[in-house]
Amino acid sequence: MEMAVSLDFLEKYRQAESDLDATEQTWYLAAAAALAGANVGARQPDLYQMATKDLPLEKELIVQRRIKEVLLKLSLMIGNPRTLGSLIPLFGAFKPGAVDLFGPRTEEQGDAEALERRKKRAADHFATLWSPDAARSNHEILKKNHTDAYLLLAEWSYPWWFSEDRILSLVETQIALAGGITLSNAPLQATWHTRGIVRCGGSKELAERSQNLFLEVGRKFNSLIGDVQLVRDMDFQQPGFLTSFAK
Repeated sequence: MEMAVSLDFLEKYRQAESDLDATEQTWYLAAAAALAGANVGARQPDLYQMATKDLPLEKELIVQRRIKEVLLKLSLMIGNPRTLGSLIPLFGAFKPGAVDLFGPRTEEQGDAEALERRKKRAADHFATLWSPDAARSNHEILKKNHTDAYLLLAEWSYPWWFSEDRILSLVETQIALAGGITLSNAPLQATWHTRGIVRCGGSKELAERSQNLFLEVGRKFNSLIGDVQLVRDMDFQQPGFLTSFAK
């Protein structure tokens, strides 16, 4: 049933960014994330064809890199089954010899200086998302109650996944996370990362347009998304979610 749904509705979001080069547009990032979150990853090839139509190979590979990065970053938010359910079909859309293999994390494995840079960038990113006090409290509550959770959610995920910015900017990363989480029926958590689009430097217009795309994907594919807070109603200065629990 889902395969019959046309993706033509995404064209208006592409047109909204028509002044940008394809390698800088965000509509297909939002769409890839939303399709993954909605568990309709079989449609990723259709999105890829739409996003790369008529592009020269060098630009197609950058778009490919960006979509793959969306799905990689989402793996920690929506789980490996949904992520692989998008990545594997997507791989089937690549033309022979047209596979981008840039791997910024792979390149820096074992590099102590690079790891320190990653940790600094991650700390700054997390503090921007949640505010410095809330970021500290969030880390404290994890350390106090579950050291392995702290290792995964603080020491690994932000330095190695979410704060990596050589493929997607931090704003684009928040678009990706918000899209996948919105379509996974987690409206509170979706609010955190939709708000993060603005907290990381994006415009409210970009956040609202991205959210509109997420919600339209939800309608088209009959996905449960819960009571999503609209961008126009968000408090962009609200601190992080664990603050009140940390003592």
